[in-house]
Amino acid sequence: MVEQEVLWSRKQELDDFGASMESLGLLTLLRRNPDVCMSLLCNGENGEFGPEEFEQCSSRPDVPDDFVQAQTYEWFNVYIAENPNSESFQGGCRLKTLLHFSTGYHVPPPGQSLPHKVSISFLPDDDQHQLPIAQACFGYLRLPTVHSLWPSLVSSWIWLFVLRALDFQCFNSVSLKFNS
Repeated sequence: MVEQEVLWSRKQELDDFGASMESLGLLTLLRRNPDVCMSLLCNGENGEFGPEEFEQCSSRPDVPDDFVQAQTYEWFNVYIAENPNSESFQGGCRLKTLLHFSTGYHVPPPGQSLPHKVSISFLPDDDQHQLPIAQACFGYLRLPTVHSLWPSLVSSWIWLFVLRALDFQCFNSVSLKFNS
């Protein structure tokens, strides 16, 4: 019964929206040009999302004075700038999983920015903090500083983001091949 009520209320909202669009003469325009309207009104999950788009969604701190934090920050920048067509993720999906992990959004909303830009900070340098932590409601991303090698850091990030990406299954295969 609850399901039927939800469906009915959504149907009513959509019918009202359709009637409004028709009264403005936009409904026929939408029907004739669905591809154009889709690109204007929606950000598709299949669209490209590269380093430049991630930069627009984040507020990056200055390079930290602490050596370990500075090294993690440099590795994070390398991770962001890595070729989006790498073996691990296809079509910018590596950064989409990072965006989804840190904000809850699969893609940025069309024509607007995120409610909160991704804010990056660092976790304490101890063995209890080996994975990134995100508070998606506020866009906080806290990076671990415990890793002393690039491959161990990236493999922990990839597996965490891949587990999160299972929600929208945008990766083809995962390969943990790293250059030393």
